[in-house]
Amino acid sequence: SSTKSNVGRVLFQNISETVTEMDPNNGLQPRLAESWEDMGNGTWRFTLRQGVTFSDGTFMDAEDVAHSLVRMKSPDIACEIGAKFFGGIEITSNIIDPYTIDVTADPAQPILPMLMSTVTVTPQDTPLDSFVDHPIGTGPYTFDEYIRGQSITLTANPTYWGDLPTVQSATYVVRADSAVRSAMVAAGEADIAPTI
Repeated sequence: SSTKSNVGRVLFQNISETVTEMDPNNGLQPRLAESWEDMGNGTWRFTLRQGVTFSDGTFMDAEDVAHSLVRMKSPDIACEIGAKFFGGIEITSNIIDPYTIDVTADPAQPILPMLMSTVTVTPQDTPLDSFVDHPIGTGPYTFDEYIRGQSITLTANPTYWGDLPTVQSATYVVRADSAVRSAMVAAGEADIAPTI
C-alpha cells in the first residue's frame, strides 16, 4: 500500500511478495502463484505455490490472497495500487481449494495476471482498515526494525521458499540530502546511495 514511498520500495518483494512478478527481461513470471489460466468471463484461476510460510510461521494459502485483494481495495487504507491499477474494476474471488483461487474482474481484464504483479499478499488476519507497523510477509527478508524517518532494518528470512539471499541483513538509512548520501558512501558509512 505504500509502494511508491521509500518505505514501500524497501518492503516490496523483500518482505511481502506479489502473486505474479513482472520481470523487465522476461515478462510476466510466477511468484506466489505458480501458474494461471483464463477461465473466461473475466475470471482467471491462479494456482498458488505450496509450502510457502509467512515470517510468523503460518502457511500462505488462497484465504490470504482473497484477504489481500479485499484489503487492497479498502477505502480505509487508500492503497495507491488499488486506485491506480484496479480503479473502476470490481474484483471478486472464489476459493476453489487451499492453493487454487479464481479471481474475477468486472469489467473483464485480459491483463489481470499482470495486474496481480502489484498485489502484495499479507496474512488473512492483517487488519483491513489500517497500516501495520511490523509487516509480515513471505519474502526473502524479515522486517526487524523501523525507526520512522530514520531507518529500516531487514534480515534474511531463514524459512524463505526460494533461493536464500546472499546479503544477510540490510539497514536502509533515510537521508533527504543527496550530498549527505554521497558523502556517506565516500566515507564508507553506506554501501549504496540511490538517486544522487
